[in-house]
Amino acid sequence: MADAPADRVLRLLDTGADLQVREALEPGFVTGVVEPEELPRAARELAAAITGSSAFALRRIERLVLEGTATGLREHLQATRAALEERFAPEERAEGVAAFLERRKPRFTGR
Repeated sequence: MADAPADRVLRLLDTGADLQVREALEPGFVTGVVEPEELPRAARELAAAITGSSAFALRRIERLVLEGTATGLREHLQATRAALEERFAPEERAEGVAAFLERRKPRFTGR
């Protein structure tokens, strides 16, 4: 039976073994591979995509992902529903809709 990604991470951390590119891609340890000279551009693009997102939503997503690894499916789905309900209440919802309708990038404030 193949190791779960968490098992692979623990084995790497426990042994200090080298990780080859193909090994990193397959279980999702990395999301992509670029040539060394392309790394600054790729990093800037990823940073721009993340920072252009709602800080409010990013905090909720990170919390759900981290907490979801320690809860059952029912609890995780309830937490996700609560986060979605919370997400549609703040000012950012109005900004997101306005930006979409005006065909511009949203200017999220984190509220």
